[in-house]
Amino acid sequence: MKELLKQYAAYNVWASQRIIDLMLTLSEDKHLQEVPSSFKSLLRTVLHMLDAESIWWQRMKLQERIVVPSEGFTGNMHGKNG
Repeated sequence: MKELLKQYAAYNVWASQRIIDLMLTLSEDKHLQEVPSSFKSLLRTVLHMLDAESIWWQRMKLQERIVVPSEGFTGNMHGKNG
């Protein structure tokens, strides 16, 4: 089971990096452009993915108080405050 979880984690890192690399080639206008989807923009989708991954990791560590990374986020896809 431990080996399977390690494989899933490695795949997640690989897939996430590919998505990030592609998104960083897009302009900030594209990151913020409204799209008909579950979330209003690509940036909001990425923040949701970050929140979900972080929250699951916190749960696995049995953290009592869950911290949602996107709460109060004011940066952009490049990590700069906008």
